Amino acid sequence: MLFGPRSFVINPDILARPSQALVHTLCDIFAYNVDRVIKILHMPSIRQYMQEGGPYLDYSPGTPSVEALSFAIYHAAVTSISEVECRQQLGQAKSVLLAKYRFATEVSLANADMVNTDDITTLQALVILIVSFSIVSSFPLDLTAHCRHLFASKTKVAGPGP
Repeated sequence: MLFGPRSFVINPDILARPSQALVHTLCDIFAYNVDRVIKILHMPSIRQYMQEGGPYLDYSPGTPSVEALSFAIYHAAVTSISEVECRQQLGQAKSVLLAKYRFATEVSLANADMVNTDDITTLQALVILIVSFSIVSSFPLDLTAHCRHLFASKTKVAGPGP
């Protein structure tokens, strides 16, 4: 897929949202373990969207960038807990959920046209995914450099005045 070779056959179920109870738990785990370390999201807006079923900012339901953000949050939440905690809180093996949510995030980022977009939510999803990769494995530095370049090219920073 986007971040390395894959031999998956895309099953539409892999892009299905988890149950609302599981989404609630994953959001809580993310808020407690990840958001406290990397503050790139407005958690009240995320909670309203993920836990209460409200809209996320002014996006339409099913927008690819918001789907990518959701799956990146799920992936980061699973990354941040131990195997034992994962089985206790989420009812599945950590390796199974990591593979599922990584793949779903990658597909969603591709659907959001990650390489060409200037959408901040897509960038947030990518940053969260990269941060979660850095926790579980080494990650190619060239992708991080690409993200910096992409962000810098999309951000207009005013220089000092005359």
